[in-house]
Formats: sequence, C-alpha cells, structure tokens
Amino acid sequence: MKASWILAPIVGLLLAVSALSRCSDGEVKPRNEHYATRKQAEAAGTFGRGWLPQSLPASAYNIRVSYYVDTNEVWMRFQYVGNDLLTFLDQCNVVDDPDFPKFGRTQKLARWWPKALTASGRKEQLADIRVYHCAKMQHGDGKVDSHVAVSQSQLTVWYWLQ
Repeated sequence: MKASWILAPIVGLLLAVSALSRCSDGEVKPRNEHYATRKQAEAAGTFGRGWLPQSLPASAYNIRVSYYVDTNEVWMRFQYVGNDLLTFLDQCNVVDDPDFPKFGRTQKLARWWPKALTASGRKEQLADIRVYHCAKMQHGDGKVDSHVAVSQSQLTVWYWLQ
C-alpha cells in the first residue's frame, strides 16, 4: 500500500512531462487550405478570420493559402481573370527591392511557394513578375503590411504577410 502511494505522484509527473514533450516537439504546423473560388473562401469564413485580404478580386480562383496562426504569417497564391486585379493593387506601390520571405520559412510553412520569390531566389527568374508593397491591406478588422507579386503572363498572384 505504501509503495503505490509513493509511485502515484511520480507516474503522474512522468505522464504530464510526456504529454508536454509531444505538444512542444518544435514542429511548426501551418494551416493549408485551397478554395476553387473567392465565393468558396467566403463561405468557409476565411475573410472573417482575417486570413485573406478583403479586396481579393472577385475573379480569384484556384486560391491556395498557408498560414501560421502563432506568427500571423500568410502565403497565398491565386489566379485571376479580367481587370479586377487593379482594384486589389490600388493601395500598393511597385518596389524594386522587395522584402521576400526566407526560403527556409516557406519550405516549412508553404512548400508550394516558389523559391524565386524568397530571399534566396534569383532576380533573373523574376523577369515576368512585378512586385508590390501594400502598407495597409485590409484583413478582418485591421490593416496589415503585405507584399504582392504578379505574373501577368500567367495571370497568377502571390501574396504574403510576414
């Protein structure tokens, strides 16, 4: 009887340490989502949670987004049709030396992100891409600092918050 009284707290402590070590294994777990259209993203509540910019073009389709809740980092790629991208870029300015995300970070959190659009990327691979800085892009209830890269030949946009 005495031995079980002594062992009970030790076993409890070992179980608690084991559970904590499984929770804090250092592995980063991003959220990855795909939406066929902007309407599908709206229906999923993604705009209300602040993960997508309010001004995402109505024509946006094939929307892929990865975000990391702990740091508010967001990486998104979408394709578009027509001229509604101009409204999306209204509050942005073209930049020559953009603040690209770190390659290691995108590999952990958004493996689909192109290396050319990282700090380790090669500028000659960006011949078709124009990069913008958007100082006050509306997300949820607030405005955030973001970046946009546009390939007009592919009608594709990459968007990131870091």
